[in-house]
Amino acid sequence: GPYNQKTGAPYILDGITITDGWGKALYYYSPTPYQGYTLWSSGKNKRTFPPWLRRDLLDSQARRCTGIWIADDIMHLSN
Repeated sequence: GPYNQKTGAPYILDGITITDGWGKALYYYSPTPYQGYTLWSSGKNKRTFPPWLRRDLLDSQARRCTGIWIADDIMHLSN
């Protein structure tokens, strides 16, 4: 792979940012035991709600708000 011109050591890619069609970074979530993941875009409205938080514990107004936020989210589950 590519090398650092100053040190001669190879660059190690430890992260990458992938953007959606609206220029926002995709979100990634992998709960324990880390055998699957969710990758998602916050969509055109650029708002989302974390999948690891339980929406059913929110009051009705907050659930309505998060419902609007995630209405245009695009999600991909690994399995």
